[in-house]
Amino acid sequence: MLDTSEVIDQAMHGDRHATHSLFLGVYEDLRKLAAARMAGESPGNTLSPTALLHESFLKLGTDIQWNNPAHVYRAAALAMRHILVDAARRKRATINGGDLARQDFPSDYSMPENQTVGLADLGEALEQLQQINADAATVVDLRYFVGLKWAEIAQRLDVSVDKAKSLWSYSQAKLSCLLREPR
Repeated sequence: MLDTSEVIDQAMHGDRHATHSLFLGVYEDLRKLAAARMAGESPGNTLSPTALLHESFLKLGTDIQWNNPAHVYRAAALAMRHILVDAARRKRATINGGDLARQDFPSDYSMPENQTVGLADLGEALEQLQQINADAATVVDLRYFVGLKWAEIAQRLDVSVDKAKSLWSYSQAKLSCLLREPR
């Protein structure tokens, strides 16, 4: 993670070279995280980790006012989530064959036995969770979509590890309820 406040300050003031430097500083770390996330995707997925990362950077654009490197990670995680959810929605669309491929939650997620959740459904539930508790939704993005460890999540959210875990527990319960609601 970058620790150069000068680069961030320059990027915040519209310096495109500084924005590029900021991206380069977090690029390799985010690419590894994207690779870890993509390892859990279905075998027929045509999006590579590098393509996912590049598409997320394109989605972010260059006009964002970056507050700190943690802001870059959170924004990239959110962009990756939207890209993966949009891809799942396109796959589910009737015009593309209909049936949605299901994806299991991570093993430490407390869903009822034998229940799987589609990525598009998860994306919709996360959008609702974002409206209810943005920090809880960010923890899900960073843990599930980017694959960060608790200490990394806590650092990027500027909270304690216990608080990050508490937000994760809250998000598990809330998402479980949201995913059970009829659509």
